[in-house]
Amino acid sequence: MGGRSDTRRHDQPCAHQIKPTRRKSAGRLNGHGVTRLWILPYVTLPARPTLRCLRELTAGWADVSQFRCIQDGRLPRTPLHQLGHPLVRKAAESFSGTGEDPVKEMIKALGSPPWWRVRQGRWRGAVAEEEAGRQAWLVAGGLRQDNCRADFYVALTRAVTSGGRSSYNPTDKDQDRLRLELAESQRVAWSQGVYVSVLRSVATAAERGHGRCEVKAPGDHATVLGVVEVEIFHVDDGEDEPHLTPAEVAVHLLVLDHHDPLALKEVKWLACAAVSPREDDWDVAPEAAGERLMAMVSRARVQQIIASAESIDTGTPPEPAAAVAPVSRAHYAPALTLAGAAVLGTAVRALCGQWFVPRQDHTDMPVCDVCNDRYTRR
Repeated sequence: MGGRSDTRRHDQPCAHQIKPTRRKSAGRLNGHGVTRLWILPYVTLPARPTLRCLRELTAGWADVSQFRCIQDGRLPRTPLHQLGHPLVRKAAESFSGTGEDPVKEMIKALGSPPWWRVRQGRWRGAVAEEEAGRQAWLVAGGLRQDNCRADFYVALTRAVTSGGRSSYNPTDKDQDRLRLELAESQRVAWSQGVYVSVLRSVATAAERGHGRCEVKAPGDHATVLGVVEVEIFHVDDGEDEPHLTPAEVAVHLLVLDHHDPLALKEVKWLACAAVSPREDDWDVAPEAAGERLMAMVSRARVQQIIASAESIDTGTPPEPAAAVAPVSRAHYAPALTLAGAAVLGTAVRALCGQWFVPRQDHTDMPVCDVCNDRYTRR
């Protein structure tokens, strides 16, 4: 939310952008209305090219900038199995790591351990799988040639027979990049697990008035970072159409372990995104053991959340919002509290009475009318 100090000499720029990430995960309800976060175990990535193989792919790139990075000895930020080359995409599709891959065709001339053929248009490739079966690698690639002796598989067989396979195997740099991408993939799976767990807690609160879920640390199933508690209060405002009747949703984040503040911050915004993807809908108030967030949403929105939670059981986990829409108005707050809150990401009370976290640059934002009126009178 945007913020302004109550003296013009101490205006504090703020920035805010919330980007929940996407991955499939799920949770379960136990008999006490508590959702326990289901964190996915080992994540296997689709077949990925080795750095040696990437250097062999000198044409056919959909994104020329990726090719230039590779030729310059740098790696694109894109996960390697998602690079824009037809052979890379085909290998990732054929060896997806899900256990549901199509029938594989062995390169018989190479013997054992098997390498597998990959074809896409005129492109040809060879895929090797690690012994543990956890990761497949596109270890060689090239174009089909009309000349039999220059054919890709004939040339590959000749090179492997004379020089062995060691030069084609993934190097330490390949394994380092894989570990980085696996860590990111697992973090994304954890984020999706938090999002789904909050959805289930909201569905439970809609039925019983209260729901809660435990959030464990990313990659550490033994450490509970905190507990997200959800309460729903239906407001009777005389609305003739029931689906428009508002409901007040209270989300309490109770912090139990402070060792990963970035993860705790992500939990808070994922919880907000699960209830309402508009930051304008939220008020934030600090509490002794965490924070309390309040939002007013329609009963129709509550039903949408319940439907999303139920879809998890049918095998179609919901996707979080790509981003939570930032606030549309700036607020005035005491300069001393605003400066610290902007750095620490904590909530402050505006002159209008609303609690907010100053995270967005207020320079071009319209000012809250109530704040502006009270600031002018002071």
